[in-house]
Amino acid sequence: MRILFLLLIACVCVSNLDNSASAETQHDHGVSPEKREDFLSRRMSGKMIGRFSNFGSLLYAVDDIVIHTDDEKIAATRLFSPFPDSYRPTRREFFDAMARCTDSTWAYDDERDYWLFSPAELKPAYRLTLADGWLQQPPRYGGTSFQAPPEVMAGMDIGHVGTYSASTKQLRDEQKLIKFWGNLRRDLALKFTTRFPGTISDQDLIPVEIAGHKAVYCVTTLNDETEIVWHQWVFIADGQGFLITCGSDPANGTGVPEDVSQMLNSLKIPPSDKP
Repeated sequence: MRILFLLLIACVCVSNLDNSASAETQHDHGVSPEKREDFLSRRMSGKMIGRFSNFGSLLYAVDDIVIHTDDEKIAATRLFSPFPDSYRPTRREFFDAMARCTDSTWAYDDERDYWLFSPAELKPAYRLTLADGWLQQPPRYGGTSFQAPPEVMAGMDIGHVGTYSASTKQLRDEQKLIKFWGNLRRDLALKFTTRFPGTISDQDLIPVEIAGHKAVYCVTTLNDETEIVWHQWVFIADGQGFLITCGSDPANGTGVPEDVSQMLNSLKIPPSDKP
């Protein structure tokens, strides 16, 4: 009887080893570089809601995508999507956007078989010469920086909000490509003006140029006790989307302050090292 019991245990162990080997083989096959690249290049909805931890559970339930963080601050951070409804990001672009929201970087964890987000110091993706008396505060929220004027009525934020790409079909047709980027600039600008309900429409968007790239600009007065004049620019440089906002004193009218114009003229966007 004892010998029979030991044989049974041995059979179970061998079976488990076979199952483990089979699972390991499937695991290795599932996360090959080619498979990962295919996974990251696929497009998906750009919607994000709630905190990282809650959204991770939703992402797994709906799309079978497993993300994780070991950092409590990242897990508790609320997410904000930089993608308008008209645009479907690649999964790489989607992960990049989540990383900017949470000041993190991401990579595939081979040991634990999921996409891991870890704390990182994200630096501004641009260079800027400050006007006299202005100070640049430490970067926050994915490398967004705040430029503080000598007399604080408001200031200027410059943020790298997301990465964007055209489809293969659009890349093959120059007219479709031009239309795609133009519509995306417009839709991004309108998405970021939702803080000002009823004040901005596509007719209020003015074509301008920032750092050598096509941009759209709009201006409005905040409907609160400050009545600050709010300026906004949106442009896309080599697939990198940027949002610039600036508040100015209503006593000086609705024009762009001279110091701000000077800094915008000095703005440089280095090439992105992203794939």
